[in-house]
Amino acid sequence: MRRRDVLELLATTGLAAALPTRVWGVSRSSTGPRAPLPIPEILESDENGLAHLKFQTGNMPFLEGFSTHTLGINGPYLAPTIKATRGQKITFRVENGLEEPVTLHWHGLEIPGHVDGGPHQIIEPGGIWTPTLHIDQPAATCWYHPHFYPSTADLVVKGLAGLFVIEDDEIGKLSLPSDWGIDDIPLVIQDRRFTPDGEIDYELLDIVNVATGYAGDKVLVNGALYPEVKPPAGWVRFRMLNGSNARSYNIAMSDERPFYVIGSDGGLLSEPVKVTSIPLRAAERYEVLVSTHDRKPFEVVTTPVQQMGMTTPPFDKIVPLLTVTPSAQEATGKMPDQLANLPSADPTLATVTRRLVLAMDDRLDGQAMALMMERKMSQPMADANGQSGNDAMPLSQDEAMKAPKLGPLLTREELKTINSINGRSFDMQHIEFEAIQGRLEHWIISQGTDRMVHPVHLHGCQFRILSLDGEPPPAYAQGWKDVVTVSGGRTSEILVQFNHKADANSPFMAHCHILEHEDTGMMTQFIVS
Repeated sequence: MRRRDVLELLATTGLAAALPTRVWGVSRSSTGPRAPLPIPEILESDENGLAHLKFQTGNMPFLEGFSTHTLGINGPYLAPTIKATRGQKITFRVENGLEEPVTLHWHGLEIPGHVDGGPHQIIEPGGIWTPTLHIDQPAATCWYHPHFYPSTADLVVKGLAGLFVIEDDEIGKLSLPSDWGIDDIPLVIQDRRFTPDGEIDYELLDIVNVATGYAGDKVLVNGALYPEVKPPAGWVRFRMLNGSNARSYNIAMSDERPFYVIGSDGGLLSEPVKVTSIPLRAAERYEVLVSTHDRKPFEVVTTPVQQMGMTTPPFDKIVPLLTVTPSAQEATGKMPDQLANLPSADPTLATVTRRLVLAMDDRLDGQAMALMMERKMSQPMADANGQSGNDAMPLSQDEAMKAPKLGPLLTREELKTINSINGRSFDMQHIEFEAIQGRLEHWIISQGTDRMVHPVHLHGCQFRILSLDGEPPPAYAQGWKDVVTVSGGRTSEILVQFNHKADANSPFMAHCHILEHEDTGMMTQFIVS
């Protein structure tokens, strides 16, 4: 089946969707009391500059009546929020208490390759890794997670991820909401799907997962299904991380109230940006301020997103993520008029131009589409909060006639290397290029014939987006970033500088942060000298 035919069929069957013109009127099947939003504990280094992290197994009661096997760091699921200050040096003692090898990548940190935690810094079962990180970048909400090739997706979906919050003198002068868990609230947003016996339902080498990325049918926020938070009345700060393997979100408030973006992946914007919704791709972070001065409850929701394979129910409609019920207390944080002084992003200063082309095997689309159609006919639907819904609607005769027919399926061995960057599936021994430390580079990032969403992440740096398909980025994306998206055959351009070295034994990575794409070859590596 031709790729164009696949795309047309997706549009007619609800497996791909257009954004609605209005997003309000949230519906849900459960209106009972909400569980309180879990708040990750803060982990700071001790008086000797040491901090301890341990990978471990655990169990979580995500669904009533079930105990789900999970992975966590210093706990059963997710990880503590590491807090550090610019100029600080922290030595981590990272212990692997699992029965499989792992790595630990500090996503968004500007650090040398040998402590970056990429696929080459392997921690064997029972092993210990002791990197020393020198924190020297502006205040930002970063995060950390495994990066072991080719099982990053499996490790993350089971729970291995945590926030890494950097503070500095400048942000301390702004009087932003900063009472952790009270008016400064982390939101780690992840979709999950569960088996009938309550376990996380995951298989990397599934054709649909390899094509579209993993798609759950429920949403966890900080490890809880549709929880509630009760902040004080005033300005409330949400630090949002899309910790999903693949799913994109379009974040909005259920009552149409505006909110203000104050920071992106790598730090504060120059000034608050007023929005009523914001896209949140895999691995992206945005810090936003929401006014709760009126003390009226509302919900943080996600609306349908144009992303292949991600609009099956309940995500064909608005999905509530979090209930916000303001308390009687008064918040003290403020929203400043000005935030950070950002340098101009001038592409004429770049002395090197590089091109990255992300590509998928043409056979994936048709086979994934056929399997999705089969599953649409056979699987019951559920809402995002774990409630059973109606059975899947059967395909119409026209849909059934157009459905691609399953021929010989791609083998598991073929799927392991089905995706690529610059024509090559990831190879631990191959270095794609060498960058020079401190030199500005202009990167042009595009995709092949597929029309999937590809959030591209670069290690060891923060960059500025120059353009998205020839147009300037929206104001909320004009600050420091470490993720930029290409989709729909379009091109993204960035201005980047690598300030730390990475040799061939510990190179930096550039990859799609749809983790199933990354684990099946859509990653390359480079050195900085």
